[in-house]
Amino acid sequence: MTLSTHQDAIGVLEAKLETGLDSNRVDMTEFTMLLNEAHAKASRIRTTLQRKQEALGVDARLDLQRLTNNAFLRLRMNARALKQRIRDRLRQRKFELERLECAYRVSTNGEYMLYGVQHEC
Repeated sequence: MTLSTHQDAIGVLEAKLETGLDSNRVDMTEFTMLLNEAHAKASRIRTTLQRKQEALGVDARLDLQRLTNNAFLRLRMNARALKQRIRDRLRQRKFELERLECAYRVSTNGEYMLYGVQHEC
């Protein structure tokens, strides 16, 4: 997750804490603990970003600034991230279906149960 995503999540948690939403599901100490963890994570990300930017030289900082404002590169990276998420979901779905098919085969083949043979899924 990026720093802006963490800051948005912190804003949502603070708004819920102020309005008292979800107080019946989660006690306030646990909610405050979640908020403190989110603040700590955002702080760690912020310091890591600062440290890495300070490690860059002057030319590299200018290149970084130019690359972050490049619309083509931004679209390309967003497309790549989307493609990776789709692949991960398909891979996950494939393994879910394999387990389901295996369980179905085992349940329909009664001889496995009768003869004590282990199924090979």
